[in-house]
Amino acid sequence: MFQKFLYLHPPFTERVVNRRKMARKIEEMLFENPPPLILRWDIKLLPSVAHGNVKTLEDIIGVLMTGKDFEHLLGVPVAQKGTGEEMAEVVIREVHRFGLSDNIIGMSFDTTSSNTGLIQGACTRIERESGRTLLWLACRHKLILKGVFEECCNIYQVVLTSRSFESSKICFIKEQRVKMINYLQNVLKDRSHPRENYKELLQLSLLYLGGWSQDEFSFRIPGALHQARWMAKANYTLKIVLFTKQLDMSERELKRMKRIAHFVSLIYVRFWHEAIVSRWAPKNDLSMLQLLNIYPDIDVKKVFLLLLRDTCGICQKQT
Repeated sequence: MFQKFLYLHPPFTERVVNRRKMARKIEEMLFENPPPLILRWDIKLLPSVAHGNVKTLEDIIGVLMTGKDFEHLLGVPVAQKGTGEEMAEVVIREVHRFGLSDNIIGMSFDTTSSNTGLIQGACTRIERESGRTLLWLACRHKLILKGVFEECCNIYQVVLTSRSFESSKICFIKEQRVKMINYLQNVLKDRSHPRENYKELLQLSLLYLGGWSQDEFSFRIPGALHQARWMAKANYTLKIVLFTKQLDMSERELKRMKRIAHFVSLIYVRFWHEAIVSRWAPKNDLSMLQLLNIYPDIDVKKVFLLLLRDTCGICQKQT
């Protein structure tokens, strides 16, 4: 049917051919001398576009290559099962299609079992296919935030007391607040956030720290909230604390929410925002570790150190 349409509409046919030629030429120029690259992929369950009015869901894998002054989406193929074996096959096929296998030096991925499995994991299979050791850059920030939420909201957890805040710690919080206000203002001014929910977290953190300088502030309507939406949980926590006077909350509940809001606005928001830049990851991990070392909430610090130790093991070569 499509071939018949092209035959009956020569101008349309010519445009299609020209676009294909231009796309091929752009790809040849783009991949002529690529830098060392980081291979990224992520899988999402999305409605199918191939079944018309029939509502079905498919596992869509986005495969992305990034490097210095280089970023290219290789493709968004469909996976039938979403297993580690199939994800590895799909990702490898997209890499081979563009001839970029020899330029890959590392992988960036979510810390799911289908990716990090010792035998059947996608990372293990991709590394085995490459024939050399690759740098594993696990996206572990949502796990750290999850651990902080569970620690702060534990019903048996003793909340912070005045003894926890020594004079040096209070000084740290004041200095860190000023630094984060300057950072958030600059980031929002540069518009370097990748998506609107990132922007919302930056704005809420700035408002919570008292650095919002404009007369008006627009709060977004709550959206999806499930196990994978930890940034949404951070946004809602900041909103809950900001709307304390309008909500019926116990003192215990409010203290729990404030612990999370302090951690998110003073520490976490910067590193979450910069997590998309792979080459900054080692330095940012050390910087975050230094900040948490003098952070007044002892229990949050312990959770962070434990999760950092566990997730760093994922990044090491598994034997």
